[in-house]
Amino acid sequence: MGQALRAVYVDFLDFLPTNMPSNFQISHTHVWRTRESVENLFHGLYPLENREPDQTLTMHVKPSVIEVMTAPTPACPKLAKLVTEYHSSSEFQETLEPYLDLQTKLATAYNTTGVAVYNGSAALHDISASTFCHSLGMKPGLTTEDVATAMIPGTSSNRNLFRQNPDAELVKRLGVGAWLSEIVASFHDHSSPLQVYSAHDLSLDMFLAVVGESDLPWPPYSSNVVMELWQKEADESLVVRMFYEGMVVPAHPDLDCDLSECPLETLEAFLQKYIPTDFRAECVVG
Repeated sequence: MGQALRAVYVDFLDFLPTNMPSNFQISHTHVWRTRESVENLFHGLYPLENREPDQTLTMHVKPSVIEVMTAPTPACPKLAKLVTEYHSSSEFQETLEPYLDLQTKLATAYNTTGVAVYNGSAALHDISASTFCHSLGMKPGLTTEDVATAMIPGTSSNRNLFRQNPDAELVKRLGVGAWLSEIVASFHDHSSPLQVYSAHDLSLDMFLAVVGESDLPWPPYSSNVVMELWQKEADESLVVRMFYEGMVVPAHPDLDCDLSECPLETLEAFLQKYIPTDFRAECVVG
């Protein structure tokens, strides 16, 4: 991905400098692999020959309890309550029923039947898909179809939470709002030409649940969302272009613009609906 970004923003658009500056804003979560993702990205974007000999990447990370690039349930009791209620609901459990036999098959293959958390489709999907996609084979008894099908129940606990849940709008406000506030602020921070958020598939999915159509596919490995801020020459107005895996993000029906060229004020007004004015107060369980 880093090489692809360099080809566009350094070589073609001449937007980023040839050699790496020191003012990039880079954030990753407390999970170590998100730091490694940043390092790998910059290895392609700015190879060593395009850096000073002693130049390093400055990265920012929050403690897990106040992380905003994943749903902040530790810091928001109301969100934690909403998540528990939805996952315990009969409506959600009914969506899992067609896959219970497959879940049992996966747990048997991985010998995790009696291991809490790791006997469920969410964890087992992640493990089986990772090994398969990296050509590390499959456990005896599993098929390619099993691994592919496991993605549906394996991702539904997060995907459905932000879409099919009766409280989805509130969950998006409490679950994504704190991160959205940082993203909105970044539109007006011109101290850096590039801001990078290195997170997780569920991070991208909950963000896309806010801005995109509801049927967007679950983020694959090494997936990305790119946002560009452009200024028009004619009237100096600002517009945002947003891409998911190289395609223009199909906008949420309530977002009154096309994300190939969305006026910044339109996008900001839409996102503000999901940003708590007082996060602590809104997270209190009433």
